[in-house]
Parts: sequence; C-alpha cells; structure tokens
Amino acid sequence: MPPTSRSDATRRHVLDAAEQEFLAHGYAGTRVEHVAAEAHVSVGTIYLHFGNKEGLYSAVLLRAQEVLLDEYLAPVFDLECSPWERISAWCHAYVWFTVEHPDRARLMAIVEWWEAARPPELDQDLRERVRTRDAQLLEVFEEAAEMGELAGVDPASANRFVWSAMYGICALNIRHADLSLPPEALHALVDDGLKMVSGARTAGEPRQSDG
Repeated sequence: MPPTSRSDATRRHVLDAAEQEFLAHGYAGTRVEHVAAEAHVSVGTIYLHFGNKEGLYSAVLLRAQEVLLDEYLAPVFDLECSPWERISAWCHAYVWFTVEHPDRARLMAIVEWWEAARPPELDQDLRERVRTRDAQLLEVFEEAAEMGELAGVDPASANRFVWSAMYGICALNIRHADLSLPPEALHALVDDGLKMVSGARTAGEPRQSDG
C-alpha cells in the first residue's frame, strides 16, 4: 500500500474508533488512549494526525457534516427536474443520511455538539460549509417562486423553515425513542410537511392562484 493510502487508512480507522468513543462517553469522558487501542495505533500516531483530543473531536464532527452536505445533499442540486422536485429530493436525502449514518447523525444532533468548547476555526468551518449549501437551496426556492411552485411565501423564510424542520425531525428521531419513526414513516412525514409548505401540492405542480 502506498504511503499516502496507508496514512489515509490509518486516519479513517482512528476517526471510526473516535466516533464510537465520543458517542459512548461524550467529549469529556473520551480518552485518547482508548481511541488508540480501538484503532490499533499508538497514541503518538493520533497526535501526529490530529494534534490533540480537541483536534480529533473536530475531525470527527467535520467528517460527519461533510458526509451529509457533500455526499447526500450536494448531488441534489445537479438533478434535472423542477425546483420543487429538487427541494423534495433534498429533504429526502437528509432523511437517508440519518437512516444510513445514524451514528454520525447522532453526533450532529447531541447537545454537546453545540455546547462543548471548540476552537473558533472549527465553528467557522462548520458554519461556512452550511452557508454554502444554504445558499444553494435558497436559489432553488427562488426558482420555485419564479415558476409558480411557491406562492405567498417568502423563499428565504421557506428555506430557513425547511432547514430547521429537517434538522428537528431527524434529531428527534435519533434522540427520543418514543418519537422515533421507521424510514418509510419519516419519508411520509417529509412529504406531508412539504405539502403544507407548498399549499398541499404534489412536487412539480404549479400552485393555483387565489383568484
């Protein structure tokens, strides 16, 4: 295995082990020695790749967010369909991330993710990545408004509502067993929510005027 590939594999194994440790014990309870043992590497290797526990935690969070934003949400913007169908696909992609990567979704939903002390540059990275996708989705909402698929609602407000709704739906599904739904029910919930936002239309159907 070439040196670069070996280094990438080591980094991936460490992040996988750290992900489970942070989920099980939280930031304060996680020990770098335990992560090293689970990843079958030395503590020095972890410090070489990530600097310290804070750097390791940052890398775990950034990877989880990267999977959501780049692997699941980004491809939606290249779909050749109506704006509202892209919005619908975006929401369902968010659900699929939660279903297929429950541990990473849980990391992004736990309260500690927002409350743990983090270096300013991490906050900046996290927010900048979200802003990029947020701007893309806002453009789709504006297209939907121009084509009559969204009427009587400010595109920026609709965009913010959908972001908030998807985060809330998925976070509740992960954090509260009594509110948890199976995948098919989650997708049905998304469809119902989108109909409410769009005036009870199906995807791609122009909204009727009130006249």
